[in-house]
Amino acid sequence: MPKYLILQQLQHIKELVISSLTGEELTALSIQEHLSLLLEHADVQELCENDQQRLLKLLKRLFPEWTIEPLPVPPPERVDIAYALRVLDVARSTFYRSIDKKLLKRSGKIGEKPVYLKADVDWLGVEAERMGKGGWVYRKLWKQRQGSNDA
Repeated sequence: MPKYLILQQLQHIKELVISSLTGEELTALSIQEHLSLLLEHADVQELCENDQQRLLKLLKRLFPEWTIEPLPVPPPERVDIAYALRVLDVARSTFYRSIDKKLLKRSGKIGEKPVYLKADVDWLGVEAERMGKGGWVYRKLWKQRQGSNDA
């Protein structure tokens, strides 16, 4: 890679560093520390995958002693039926009759017990709250979902 392209990319990195840090941070840290912070900054994490890979390749070439790896995506949080019963405020029988496999899809099992995605359970709890709570709410949500699938 020609030196002027490297300098252009370093200038872009410098601009990202300056825009993402406060004045105190800029004067207190070395360029190596700035770049380390930059890699953890949300703006860099939001770059498209191709731009992230180009930036990582450039930094690996410039600083071979660094161990730079992209942050792994954490797996979604899973919850058991006890959490779902508490959040949805329903009895176990209502859960299995009106919610399980209809409004909430199982995301696997731990042992012999089903687990669900926490985000899905929380969303369903908010929707039920919005519609006024009560056992009938889940049947109404199920009918709405069936109606939207038919359309």
